[in-house]
Amino acid sequence: MQRRPASASFAAMKSILVLCIGCLIAAICSSCDGLVPRDVVQPGVLSGSITITGGTEAWPTDSALTLVVVAFDNVPTEASAVFGDVLAGRALFQTLTPLRQENYRYRLEVASPPRTFRYVAVALQVGPDISRDWRVLAVRTVDSGLSPAEVTIGVGQTRTENFTVDFSNLPPQPFETP
Repeated sequence: MQRRPASASFAAMKSILVLCIGCLIAAICSSCDGLVPRDVVQPGVLSGSITITGGTEAWPTDSALTLVVVAFDNVPTEASAVFGDVLAGRALFQTLTPLRQENYRYRLEVASPPRTFRYVAVALQVGPDISRDWRVLAVRTVDSGLSPAEVTIGVGQTRTENFTVDFSNLPPQPFETP
């Protein structure tokens, strides 16, 4: 019986070991979708259009500083809390430019759906105090009524909400007492 040299036996074992490790890595990668994390959530989108009734001539001639569409997790109850909600991530917003247009398109990306917004509105900054000088121009309401409507955005869902702004017939302002 002829013996193989020890170096040949070691080389065979090394090849088998490399093959086993490769198979193990392949099995692990195929069982967990490769290197793609499983907890990545596909964002949702709230988008739509804003139409100004009366076109560009309907805009106020003064006091129009910034136009935004904003979606709040909860109905704002006091003006001083609105800015804090935005900074804390309890509201999403998009600034719309330029001012004094007839139509706008907006798009809010919802990074962690599902998420329910209890107050979605178009607002105009009308003075220098960014925390207080706002007018609500349009609100997403239940059946065209006065109560705000919830808007829920699911995982990977795009939801369209369109608004019409009529400067001569604004909705009730949330922080003014009748």
